Amino acid sequence: PKIVAVPVSRQNAYFCRPQWGTGNSTKNSEFLAMGLITFLSDFGYRDHYVAAVKARILQLAPTVPVLDISHGIEPFNIAHAVHVLASVYQDFPAGTVHIVGVNDLGAPRAAWLAAVFRGHYFVSADNGLLPLLC
Repeated sequence: PKIVAVPVSRQNAYFCRPQWGTGNSTKNSEFLAMGLITFLSDFGYRDHYVAAVKARILQLAPTVPVLDISHGIEPFNIAHAVHVLASVYQDFPAGTVHIVGVNDLGAPRAAWLAAVFRGHYFVSADNGLLPLLC
C-alpha cells in the first residue's frame, strides 16, 4: 500500500487541530471517528517534555484519551521507533492518531508530516520515519 503524507502547516492545520464534533467540514469529518491519540517519543522519562506535549494535546482535544506507547526509544534512533510503532499500531482501533516525537530535534520550524496508512493517522517529523513504517 502507498502512504499518503502531507506537510503539516497553518493551511492544513486540521491535521493538528481538528474541530471536534462540527461534522460540517470534509476535512474534519475524518477525525470525528477518532477516539484515541497515542504518543511515542525519544524524550525519556526524566523531565517535563512528555507532560508538556500531553498537556498541549489535552488543551486542543480535552475529551480524547492520550495513551503512551513508549518514551524510552533510544535518542534519535528512527529504526527503533519504527520497530516499536510497527509492532503495536495495528492493535489500536482504526482512526487512531499516532504522534511520533523521535529525532525531531525540537526545532521550532522543523518540518512535520501527517499521513494516513491502513486506517491510522500518523504525525511525525519529516525524518524518514513514515516511509520506513510502510
